[in-house]
Order: sequence, then C-alpha cells, then structure tokens
Amino acid sequence: MSMDADPHQLTEKLFIHHPRMRQAQRMMERCRTWSQGAQEPYCLLVIGPTGVGKTTLIKDYLKNNPRIDTDVATTIPVLDAIIPAPASMKGMAVELLTKLGDPMAQRGTLNQQTWRLRKLLQACGVQLIVLDEFNHFIDRDNERVLRTVADWLKVLIDTTGIPVVLVGTPNSRSVLDANEQLRRRFGTQERLEPFRWEGDGRDHFRRFLKEVDERLPLPERSDLDGPDMAFRFFCASAGTIAPVMKIVRKAAHLALDAGMARLELPLLARAFAEDPGDPDGPNPFVGALPGKVVAPSAPPQPAVSKRLKGKGGNEMPSFAAS
Repeated sequence: MSMDADPHQLTEKLFIHHPRMRQAQRMMERCRTWSQGAQEPYCLLVIGPTGVGKTTLIKDYLKNNPRIDTDVATTIPVLDAIIPAPASMKGMAVELLTKLGDPMAQRGTLNQQTWRLRKLLQACGVQLIVLDEFNHFIDRDNERVLRTVADWLKVLIDTTGIPVVLVGTPNSRSVLDANEQLRRRFGTQERLEPFRWEGDGRDHFRRFLKEVDERLPLPERSDLDGPDMAFRFFCASAGTIAPVMKIVRKAAHLALDAGMARLELPLLARAFAEDPGDPDGPNPFVGALPGKVVAPSAPPQPAVSKRLKGKGGNEMPSFAAS
C-alpha cells in the first residue's frame, strides 16, 4: 500500500478480496458474460447475514465496471439499486429509472414507467442488474412474500433478457420458495458466511487478518493474525467481517493520530469499547483470553452450486471455485 496518500483515507479505503468475496464476484461476472447471446439469462442469488460484506461486494464489483459518460451517450454495464422497503412494483420502477438518469422517474403509470425502463436499459447498454436488500420482498409486518413484485421482476427479466443478481439475507430464499418461476431463474445461489473457529475456518480467518495487517498504512506489522490476537478478534466479531474492519479502522486512526507504528492491545480495546456489539459484554482486548469460544452456528456451504438450464436446455457449468 502506498504511503504517499493520506493514511487516514487509505485506512477507510482498505478492502480485502478474501476467497469468498472473489468467488462471489466471479459468479457475478459469469452471469454477466454468459448471458450475452443466451436463450435465457443466468441469474444469481447471493445471501448472507448482516455484516459479512454483501454491500461491500456490490460496491467493489461496480468499481470494476463503472458507468461511462460521454457527450453522445451514457453506458451503464452494471446497474445497481437498493430495493425499497416495503417493496412495490412502482417503487422498484422509480428506483431503477432514477439510477438510469430518467428525470421523470416518478411520473406516469406503472405500465408507462416499465416501458421506459425497458427502453433505457437497452439504450444504456445494461448487461447486469444488481439488486440489494432482496429481503424487502418480504412484508415485515406479516412475513408474507410480496408476490406481485416478484412477478413484476420475473417479467422484467424475461422481456429484457438482462441477468439479475439478487442480494439479501438468508430469509430471502422464502421469496423464491413462494414463486416457482422466479426460483427456477435463480437456481444458482452463493452464500457469504462468517468465518468459523473450528477446523480450517480458523486458518482462513487468520489469513484474512494477516492480509488486513499487511495493508494497513502503518510502519510496522501488528501481528493481527497471531494465535492470541486472532482469537481476540474472533471473540469480538464472531467471525463477521464488518465488526473486524470497524475495530481495525478505528484503532488505525487512533494509532496514526498518536504517531504509533502499530496497533497495540490498548488501542484495540479502546476502539472496541467505543462501539461494542454487546455493551454489557466483556472487552476481548482487555485482560486474559476466555478459555473457550462458541462459534456462531450456520449451515455448511455446499461444495458446488446448482446448475441452471436455459429455455433451450443448455446447462450452465457449476459456479464452484476451481
């Protein structure tokens, strides 16, 4: 990491392409490229609990596929949007039209908005649509799936031929369970899970911390991946990326302000104390380590993903990491 730029800015821009993130991005890219000329677009569902890096995944993918504005036209290879809550057909249309730059996104009937949306998607050369917060397709008041919105999305996919990546929490799958046709289009799914402390999960977590440590804009390594320190970070985060990065960034800012060469336990303890996940819980960066850690329970990630078949019977190769 270059030390010429402002170190505080480098700290905030710190991003780690860990294997699970790279795999999800490969799957998104395959959906985009394989769908060109296909009889039916290859769509994808990415699910994971809060804090595992779903939104960061989208931002990084967009950074590598930016929109191009010229005097003649605007090209948007990847269109992203956050599904409004509660989700509605008109709300979805307005959100996508706004992202495409339609100055009259709010105007017209749903049919008129949907017609303009299809035209703009084609005019802007959109090759992939990424929709975050897919779980908003579930009514929070009664847990019912909003079927009309799901049907609207299915028709949009069919009429445009543009692949869609849906991103949401694990309960998002209930939307697909309630809509057979939509479920068939999103047969390929990828899970982003917290790191685990059992088995090789511990090694993966320590490698992640090592890469974070190596990219910090500090003169010396902080040995974040050491057995003692890694265990403290796991106790502080339950293996979830978001709290790890929040603690590291805050501690790095404190170290930079104090002119310190590395992250020490007192700085990490202070960073954790300022924004603890559990205000009544112990600070894992203070005192002796607990004797045992209880890892969060989560279903195992399948070794391979399901295969998709297009309208012509063409089978999509597995998305499993090679």
